[in-house]
Formats: sequence, C-alpha cells, structure tokens
Amino acid sequence: AGIGLTAPAEPGQVDTALASIREHLRRGELPGALAEVTTLADDQQALLAGWLAQMRARVAVEQSLQEVILALLSGRARQG
Repeated sequence: AGIGLTAPAEPGQVDTALASIREHLRRGELPGALAEVTTLADDQQALLAGWLAQMRARVAVEQSLQEVILALLSGRARQG
C-alpha cells in the first residue's frame, strides 16, 4: 500500500561520481572524467585500472599533439 509514496533515495557518492564521469565522457572531456575518477575510493579505482591507464595515455597524447600544433602555429605566425 505504501509503494511509491516515499521519495527515491538520494544517490550515493559513487553514483554521483559515476554520473559525473559519464557526463564528462559524453562531452569528450577526458581530463575531467579522469579527475572525477580520483574522487572514488582506492578499491573502486583499482577496478578501473585498465581504463585509467588507457585514458591517461590518450590524454597525454592529445596534450602532446596540442603542444605541437600550437608550436607550429606560433612558428608560422612569426614567419608570416
């Protein structure tokens, strides 16, 4: 008889972090997703170890590419 009369439970810290991670990933914001993962407990982060390694590597590559592109563009600006 009491079904549906109470408010749903508030999401826990893990649920909130996972929702934020999903949102960052949906937007293509890998650094933000990685930052959110660090809010999880160490044992939860251990479950994501493979994913974390891949994402950190991808972010490092993207940052390196951005630096190279900026260096090329600034070199062109000086030459032009």
